[in-house]
Amino acid sequence: MTLRCDHHNSDKPRWRLFRLFWAMASLVVVASCKSPGRPDEAARPAQTPTFQELAQAHNSRVKQLQKVYADGVIEIRWTDQEGRHFEQGDMEMWLSLPWLTALRVEKLGEVLLWLGSDQERYWLFDMTGQEKVLYVGSHDDSLTVAGALSIRPLAMLDLMGLSPLAEGADPPPAVDYDPKDRTWVVPIAGRAGPLRMYFNVQSLLPVRVEALAADGAISMSSTLQQYESVSQKGVLSVASPKMAELIDIALSPSSPEQGSKTAGPTAGLVKIALEEATTYLDADTLARVFDLERLKSGLRPGRIEPPQPRASASP
Repeated sequence: MTLRCDHHNSDKPRWRLFRLFWAMASLVVVASCKSPGRPDEAARPAQTPTFQELAQAHNSRVKQLQKVYADGVIEIRWTDQEGRHFEQGDMEMWLSLPWLTALRVEKLGEVLLWLGSDQERYWLFDMTGQEKVLYVGSHDDSLTVAGALSIRPLAMLDLMGLSPLAEGADPPPAVDYDPKDRTWVVPIAGRAGPLRMYFNVQSLLPVRVEALAADGAISMSSTLQQYESVSQKGVLSVASPKMAELIDIALSPSSPEQGSKTAGPTAGLVKIALEEATTYLDADTLARVFDLERLKSGLRPGRIEPPQPRASASP
């Protein structure tokens, strides 16, 4: 059984890859041309928004993105005991927040990975090896999925800037300022753990998210770029919520999401370029993509395992 959404268009992969590589090259050029330490980078804006103002602007956007479909391309790089690995493919993503997620990665018409979750569990179908393996774990456990895409779905939502800020906190978190990137910085409780979120001073959109370990160290981080309107039925583009189309996620060597000892500056890199995001999800699609039993019947894993225990990184 092939699980596919009608939005998927197999004629687009070449254009998507070109778009992804072009965007990455453009960012390198911009970064290389940027003069460090310019006065306008260091000058703090005259007025600092309150946490409540940031929360209202952010939560209003997130509330409109409770159901999302998007397709695009994805690159995944990781390192384990067997060396360095790289996978690239077309992807489709379905979200029905706060718990239901599905991310499907395919290459040449074959499913490579399927990451998903429901109210109680998350799962990963990993087809990148010689044997198809399904990992299933609880949102509350201290384990992590293994294999190529070692990020739990709730952590993915955090890193995509789709976790709400808790309004009404007493006292509210302090709003700090980062002069390097001209961002407002606030600590929040994410879906998968504590976060530090960076908001653009003008748009108030999140441009960076850092997932924090128990000791305060950064375990994962993301950069969010190229915000575009997400289409809604009967709503003009200018009135639609915006979502980042370019999402870069880095897992540090000591990341609790990394299930094996690693080498190199990061334990893993995930680059996502989204297209054609919409808030419309039909009932039939919802019934198919979030149903673990149906997915098992269609993808037919060779074995089913619990997630692997977390392991510390190489010294």
